[in-house]
Amino acid sequence: MLPKEFKTIDEQINLLKSRGMNIPDEQRAKKYLLTNNYYNIINGYSKPFLKEKEVYLPGTTFDEVSRLYFFDKELKQTLFNYILDAEHHLKSIFAYRFAEMHKEDPEAYLDINSYDHEKSLSVAYIISKINRIPNK
Repeated sequence: MLPKEFKTIDEQINLLKSRGMNIPDEQRAKKYLLTNNYYNIINGYSKPFLKEKEVYLPGTTFDEVSRLYFFDKELKQTLFNYILDAEHHLKSIFAYRFAEMHKEDPEAYLDINSYDHEKSLSVAYIISKINRIPNK
């Protein structure tokens, strides 16, 4: 497969129009392509709007494709935020329960004997990394 030849924003717009895409506001589409990358938007999100390879279904608009891109971006950000919340929640619970089990030793997390012996090699590696952090 040969590398793609550089196309200006105007050439990208003309290519989309030649494939049957309706672009009601070309200035806005040009700004959008400049700041969001043609490849990410068109190659990644216009497939549901294709009649056949490189020919869009009648009535397909640039706005529909860009909205699908925006929807996917928002969905990913929302899921990522909830995953971060879940991670924070679980880490807090694990830290609390671990500290609860080792009340007598506030540095039990640095003691390899506080962990499952079957995984002691990987735990020892992580503990040694944690111990080196203050020295840096």
